[in-house]
Amino acid sequence: MDGEGDWLRTLLCPNSPGGDAVLRAVCVSLFLAASAAHADVQIPSDSDWTDHGTIARATNRIGDWNHQYAGLAPCALFEYDAPNRPNRLYAYYVGSDGHRQTDGGPRHRAIGASYCELEGTPDDHCEDPANWTTHPQPIIRDLPHEDHCGEGALTCEHPACGEEEGAWSCSVVNDEGTLRIFYGALRNPNQCVTQSDADNVSIQSNVISTTDPLGSFDGYVESETVIAPTDAGRACALGDEWSAIGAQKHAEGDWSLWTTRVASCPSWTLVHSRGNAYNDFPPSAESIQTQGTTFGGMDGDYISQDRLVWFEDGSSNFGEVRVHTSTASNPANLQQVGSYRWDGNGTPAHDVEEAINTAVHLDERRGRWWLIYRNAGLPNFRGNVIHLKSAPVVGSSGRVEDPPPPAEPPPPTDPPPPVDPPPPTDPPPPVDPPPPADPPPPADPPPPVEPPPSDPPPTALGRPGRPVLVNPANP
Repeated sequence: MDGEGDWLRTLLCPNSPGGDAVLRAVCVSLFLAASAAHADVQIPSDSDWTDHGTIARATNRIGDWNHQYAGLAPCALFEYDAPNRPNRLYAYYVGSDGHRQTDGGPRHRAIGASYCELEGTPDDHCEDPANWTTHPQPIIRDLPHEDHCGEGALTCEHPACGEEEGAWSCSVVNDEGTLRIFYGALRNPNQCVTQSDADNVSIQSNVISTTDPLGSFDGYVESETVIAPTDAGRACALGDEWSAIGAQKHAEGDWSLWTTRVASCPSWTLVHSRGNAYNDFPPSAESIQTQGTTFGGMDGDYISQDRLVWFEDGSSNFGEVRVHTSTASNPANLQQVGSYRWDGNGTPAHDVEEAINTAVHLDERRGRWWLIYRNAGLPNFRGNVIHLKSAPVVGSSGRVEDPPPPAEPPPPTDPPPPVDPPPPTDPPPPVDPPPPADPPPPADPPPPVEPPPSDPPPTALGRPGRPVLVNPANP
């Protein structure tokens, strides 16, 4: 317990000479337990993080959307649980399908995803890289000039037309069940893009709204423009590349959007915009001076009711993550409270600078911080793997409701008492058989029947008693 609470503890649990020492000890224990339960979430030190290895690997096949990881990748890490959707932890990152002919940089960048199941799994389920699945297709492509040159006065005969276009940064906010996917769209509406510079390329921040974290979106058609470079709205001179890298919706309903801007600002300047809605940001913005240039990060998490933590990637020192806090009322007033330095294997180091770009998610329900980063694979920052780290959560922001405890089973009921069998009944008395019946008296035989008298047979001439002589010769 720090000194700020000592006066309250003394007031509630006085240590007077006549007081009950045992009672006071119990009071102090209860007070400290209650205070700890409402303490802010502590920010992990670099030694608190455990590296779990690779959760996604580039294919290294030219033509695959994730031939290599590039741009500001990874760019988002978030949990999403909505009706008719599985509860998962999603990692978004930027891939490219090959190399530009102009300078060998990443070509046709797009945003893809890997995910891990959370529903019905142990709290440490996602710490095992084997439990992560890479989605085979990109989520967002934004390539309006992939196969043709742009319209306009200029003509283009270069075979690398549109190779540097694409979606190359992102941040995701769960806005009451709808995902707001902010991303940096590198476009050239007027001519062929061979290599970005202040004269021919515009990078603007766009947003896609969806309830499908594994959808397939054509950003050029389906997105809304959030911030686009204009002469009046630039945070610095010729700041023509405005890439969304972090976003947060505040309790009051307003929004923070962090962009990194490239040109003569100087390059890779961190800029904060405050908007009334996810798609309503003013053209003016605050340029934030940190200890170095900004190459990504800035996913915000509340560590108390009104305080946030932000993780910023430094492009001038690959492998450095600067940690800031701010109040919700003034998020642009960053206070740096520490930093991390990791090599390509995720271990603290100060001489190997390969681990770049981070995305962080605070998961109080499972008692874990989650963090992903890319092994840059120097030279040319062509990273091939996305790594995962986790750290234990200590403290509570007070903003996450505990899940309801499982319902207790009903108390066992006593079995019904056994039913006594009915008493045996006496068998019925035996019934005497009826006396045998007397045989009927023999019947008198019927009197003999006398045959009726018969006349003697007639003779041939009809005279009875006299034979007739027949002459054989004259019958």
